[in-house]
Amino acid sequence: MIVTSPEGSIVRRGSTWRRWEPHIHTPGTILYDQFGGPKAWDEYLSRIEQATPAVQALGVTDYWTLDRYTDMLAHKAAGRLAGVALIFANVELRLAIRTASGAPLNAHLLISPDDPEHVARAESFLAQLTFDAYGEHFCCTRDDLMRLGRAHQTGPQTDEHALVVGAEQFKVSPSDISEALKASTWAQENILIAVAGASNDGTSGLQKDGSMTALRREIERVAHAVFSASPADQAFWLGHGTLSKEQIIQTYDALKPCLHGSDAHTLDRVCTPDLDRLMWIKGDPTFESLRQACIEPELRAYVGADPADGALPYKVIDTIELTGAPWCQTPRIELNPGLVGIIGARGSGKTALADLIATGAQSTASRENERSFLHRASDLLADLEIKLTWGDGTITTGGLAPPENGDGDEPRVQYLSQQFVERLCSSEGGINDELLAEIERVIFDEHSAEARAGAATFTELRDMRATRSRLSQRRSREALGELLEQIAEQRRKQAELPGLKTRRTAGAKAIADDRWRCSAAAPRAERNGLTRSCARSTSASSSSTRQHGASRPSTSCATTSQTFAAGAPRMSSPSCDSDTATPACDLRTGLRSSRSSPATSTRSSSGSSGRPARALSS
Repeated sequence: MIVTSPEGSIVRRGSTWRRWEPHIHTPGTILYDQFGGPKAWDEYLSRIEQATPAVQALGVTDYWTLDRYTDMLAHKAAGRLAGVALIFANVELRLAIRTASGAPLNAHLLISPDDPEHVARAESFLAQLTFDAYGEHFCCTRDDLMRLGRAHQTGPQTDEHALVVGAEQFKVSPSDISEALKASTWAQENILIAVAGASNDGTSGLQKDGSMTALRREIERVAHAVFSASPADQAFWLGHGTLSKEQIIQTYDALKPCLHGSDAHTLDRVCTPDLDRLMWIKGDPTFESLRQACIEPELRAYVGADPADGALPYKVIDTIELTGAPWCQTPRIELNPGLVGIIGARGSGKTALADLIATGAQSTASRENERSFLHRASDLLADLEIKLTWGDGTITTGGLAPPENGDGDEPRVQYLSQQFVERLCSSEGGINDELLAEIERVIFDEHSAEARAGAATFTELRDMRATRSRLSQRRSREALGELLEQIAEQRRKQAELPGLKTRRTAGAKAIADDRWRCSAAAPRAERNGLTRSCARSTSASSSSTRQHGASRPSTSCATTSQTFAAGAPRMSSPSCDSDTATPACDLRTGLRSSRSSPATSTRSSSGSSGRPARALSS
């Protein structure tokens, strides 16, 4: 963000990624001081000054006190750490809770240096934290820590040794910290709370004990940030892990940034965290940027070797520089690589700055717009030259006059001036042709060369895609019509199916009935057929007898009928007395008996002896 004033002054470059060291101990730290040597401070400060990338913010850490923080401020005032813009106190506390490893849980108070009296106010806040032991009540002050050390370890000892012992024994409960914060408006406005997230001395070490779940969540809920460099922890606290963003906010009150520092207790560790996990915060090197990182952790806090990538360097304007402009109080302006906003009072030069940047990027919009700054102030801009330096180091220039050959480089920006936007937005009755053309141009420019498929304008590309779309739509309609016809035919067949099934069932039943009648009627039909055949034979025989003058009727068929009825074995076709072989048929079944043989007929006819023939009586 660039802030302008009526005098044309520029306040700052804007939000960029800067390296921080929010957790770093110093020579003389109360616990585990391994710096040593009479020149420890000089070597320590040199390592910070020579760190790469450069450190611009330091969180000077010590246990329970701000003593080493005030030492660092004194070195800064003496001329050291010129590149470090922010130094703030990080007071490390030990909570009266032990993790699974047996270590006490660590918490941190990050104190804003913006209040000139912040040291005294912070020490007053710490004095509200207490610890009871040996029948005494101890406050978190230097004197009471030494008194606790002497009460815990009897015998002669120096003040520094007593301070170390007392600091090791002093523990504070999370509820005491919460109560002290509630009682102090100053603390609420100037202190951020961070809790360690590691498994040895952080909240992760409480996860295995289910009875500690409620307490662990309450501690993490109160914390503004978590000290951890673990990628899994970073993902979790941003809502990209096992819990969603909504679940993190519901359970822990807010998304939280992960902070990390070298936690140096030796010279070799100064500004060299493990695995090259550096701390980056997007914003000016101020405590307010740290507050903002707690509000927008995903956008403003990052742990890793390099901050998150932005736009490609050749698309980023790094600086703008004016020559031949004695009227400009700030001829060189630095821009940040992200979204740049120019804000200021009316008439402070916002539009003028935007016009100059566009012109330096080879845009002709300002020259062609009669209401632009270049046109209205042309009498003062005859010698003006605008030079832009881009992120990749290339330089473009521009001025009031167009290039002499009339064929300059292609514009590197698309400039929509304030007047152009106002004209487009002020059209009555909706979108006018100019606005529509601009929308189409923007859309077309966003397509790659491959996606344009040889089209030179948005209209050509639209027609090409519309033609393909119409053909595809027509084929789809045809295919849909065929499917509808098939569906209709299928439904018609399904509607006829119950009737067909009924007819098939009735036909199968009729066939079964016919088969049963045939099988039941076959024996009776055979008997009826034999009886009729025999009757005919008997009649023929009687006729023959009368012709020959025989006096007794033939009993051949009667005997045969009686024999069959009595259950005698069925013989082949009966022979009947007839001059002519006549087939015996049953009219109902269509069964047909065999023809009478000539021999049988002859024997029947030669019954002159008066004895009837017995064809079936044997």
